[in-house]
Amino acid sequence: MNDQASEASEVNHANIVFLTHSGADSGAEQSVVTYLSSWPRIEPRPLLLLGASGAIEPRAEAAGLDFRTLPLDPSAGATNRQERRISRLAASLIGLLRHSTKVRRVLRERSADVVVPISLKSLVFGWLAGRRAGTTVVWSLHDRVDRRYFSWFLVPALRYLVPRLVDGILVNSRSTLATIRPGRTPVIVATPAIALDPRDFHETGDEVRRVVMLARLSPWKGQDVFLRAFARAFEGSPAEAFIVGGALFGETEYEQSLKTLVAELGIADRVHFVGHVQDPWAALVDADVLVHASTIPEPFGQVVVQGLWARCAVVASTPGGPAEVITDGVDGLLTPCGDVDALAAALRRLRTDHDLRLSLARHGHVTGGLYDAAVAAPVLDAWLANLHMGAVEQGSVRGVFPQRS
Repeated sequence: MNDQASEASEVNHANIVFLTHSGADSGAEQSVVTYLSSWPRIEPRPLLLLGASGAIEPRAEAAGLDFRTLPLDPSAGATNRQERRISRLAASLIGLLRHSTKVRRVLRERSADVVVPISLKSLVFGWLAGRRAGTTVVWSLHDRVDRRYFSWFLVPALRYLVPRLVDGILVNSRSTLATIRPGRTPVIVATPAIALDPRDFHETGDEVRRVVMLARLSPWKGQDVFLRAFARAFEGSPAEAFIVGGALFGETEYEQSLKTLVAELGIADRVHFVGHVQDPWAALVDADVLVHASTIPEPFGQVVVQGLWARCAVVASTPGGPAEVITDGVDGLLTPCGDVDALAAALRRLRTDHDLRLSLARHGHVTGGLYDAAVAAPVLDAWLANLHMGAVEQGSVRGVFPQRS
């Protein structure tokens, strides 16, 4: 960490613009807001350029960030499944190309050095705008590039072509990095930014009373897997389950199916659907166990670090980013993606073994403390500035946070 701080202090600061097509208060946007909240207090301050109004705006305003909303044409901003068809993709692409002209003007007005698109749509208009404005373009990739995340025709382009069209790549885990072929393009591995909450979190009691799953409602996040495992592991127990998160991208049918499922499992009186929350830490203050149950490999899973820091006993799915953070049996438990039986067995262990819960919570708190955004932001700032000045070695891979031995 001292080497990272030294590196950050030895370079100039670039004029940086982060781009997203969205205004949603979702993981990628939250991470950028958190990073920028911890950014070095030296001018010029980075700009967050949003493609739509939304719940992320009050979060950015409360953090005192420099942000602007530059609304996308509606044809470019559609996100539901029907509008992912190729026939609709063409109209969306035209809208994104038009938007690139607006973004280019902003880049030139600010004399931007570096532009960092943090979503796939913003990569399209951000890359074109950046090239036309003469800026360094850094692709922020926070999803694994495979067909479970992207359409079949996008995977080859994202894996092989896009890395060679940009000047640098920011990835959120080595698991994500393994799904692309960057070639000679420099890479920095920096996990999503997490501002560690200073409040006091409780020590786990003799019994598990509160089990929390914190994620947006989506089939691949595995809320159904969690509910089935919870029903098995805590049968006859007073433990309650809290599903924290909303259907941010129109997946309301899945939300309804979960409510039907808890009725079928006979646990409706012990399951609480909290919805989307602005403050995830409030959901963790009194939690005994945090469950991460993604059915496919998670790119990173910042909620895992949040749960560790909050002194929860954490159960997370593997493979994927969580396995880069958790040492199984030391600071958390790992179970295979989508495996209800394995998750139920892990929860049963935590229900019956108080000493294990206490040990995981204590060691997990130490592990979570290693991932503070205040550590990573200056290093990322330095890397982006060095990249712009041509001082980053081609083909290099830079890691920010501690790597597992």
